[in-house]
Amino acid sequence: MRRSLLATFCVAFIFWTSTSSADCIDVVRDFKAVCDGAHDDSGELQAAAIAAETIVGNNSVACVSVPPGRTCAYSRSLVLLNFEQKFGPGSLSLFSSGGGNTMYGGGILLYTGGGNAVEIDPSGVGQGLAFNMYGLTLECQPQCGALINIGKTFGPIMIHDNYLEGLHNNISGLGSGGAADGIVCNNCAIQVQIKDNHIFNMSHSAVTVLRGTNITVSGNQLFDAPYGVYLAGAGPVSINQNYLEQIEDGVKLSNDQYWTYNLIDIYDNEFNLEKLPPFFGGANTGDQRCLLIANDASTLSMGAKVHFHDNKCDESDGYVFGNAGLAPYGVELRLTNAGFFTVDLDVENNMFAGMTTSAIYSNSSKANVSYGKNYASSNYKPDGYGTPIPEFLGAQSHSLTGAGHSFVRYPPVEQRSATRVDDDTESAGDATAPSTRCKDQNAHCERPQ
Repeated sequence: MRRSLLATFCVAFIFWTSTSSADCIDVVRDFKAVCDGAHDDSGELQAAAIAAETIVGNNSVACVSVPPGRTCAYSRSLVLLNFEQKFGPGSLSLFSSGGGNTMYGGGILLYTGGGNAVEIDPSGVGQGLAFNMYGLTLECQPQCGALINIGKTFGPIMIHDNYLEGLHNNISGLGSGGAADGIVCNNCAIQVQIKDNHIFNMSHSAVTVLRGTNITVSGNQLFDAPYGVYLAGAGPVSINQNYLEQIEDGVKLSNDQYWTYNLIDIYDNEFNLEKLPPFFGGANTGDQRCLLIANDASTLSMGAKVHFHDNKCDESDGYVFGNAGLAPYGVELRLTNAGFFTVDLDVENNMFAGMTTSAIYSNSSKANVSYGKNYASSNYKPDGYGTPIPEFLGAQSHSLTGAGHSFVRYPPVEQRSATRVDDDTESAGDATAPSTRCKDQNAHCERPQ
């Protein structure tokens, strides 16, 4: 099995670095999809997917291309890698040239049905095939489940440079339309990479990982959803270099699924969570957290080793209404002692702003919290000039600096190095705060500094 998976990865890598639309099944050219935004192209899209799967089933590589500038509307879920069970070699790509995570830059898939817009391995029996999706805009209306739903697939899986638009407006409180989730990983493993996507306007989460291993969520822009990344029984997981705005809980760790002792590394993200109320101009609820760990689901057992470091965590209304900090904590452990759990949390080298009480809070003496080298301020910008608040309040913790509730006052943002690019060269103990990572490709990022 290891040899088969290695062969899959090698074939996939060669294919992904050399694919062009001329080599692929074109849904318009080869299967006569209309793709005018009105005609239902469900049959044509699925026929193209089945043709590609025939190639993959013969241990080869295949791809399906959506022409840039065309909108393919469809009412039935697009099903990919629908094998009973198969382990590579074999690779499938779904893509559009000219996309590159810009809105409507590539081809558009407009899903008008219920359920999930794209289903990858819906059988759930397990695949050992490579899958790659990039350059597409994916939308649903009036209401659907996930835009991309991944079953029990053993990768590599790469979902990158897409524009996923849920069309659910949480800010204005326009009801329950649009997509619930951007990407859902039900049980995916081995080289799972969700990178450099724009994922906006979901009624539940931008990224949900219910179960899985070796998962990276990196370089994405996540906007307007109750949860940025929602994790249950998954690990190891790396969440890094993402920009999150108008999110209630930037990262939530829950016990929806049974947990073993999973490793979660959350670093170098920028959280600007200034959560707006349901109607513009109303009162802020203060519910936002950059990291929330809670065992409030039905499966009570959970275990995790979490490292939250080198992040910029702003939970205020500052960029929108003023400089008031209304959320009590930046990182919160909200645990019940009714179930078995083991949670070890290290919080270091972060900048917190917009909290009224403390940067970190734990309600349980059964959780182990270590902290240090964090700057915490009640002011709306974590720029080194705010009014300090405690790093930690609650139960069962110790300071990494050995000095209790210590403060590290970092230099102003403009004086810090902005060259922290190579993850492999960064040290977890480096006191340099993360630089602003807004890509300036979307108006949501245009905010005062």
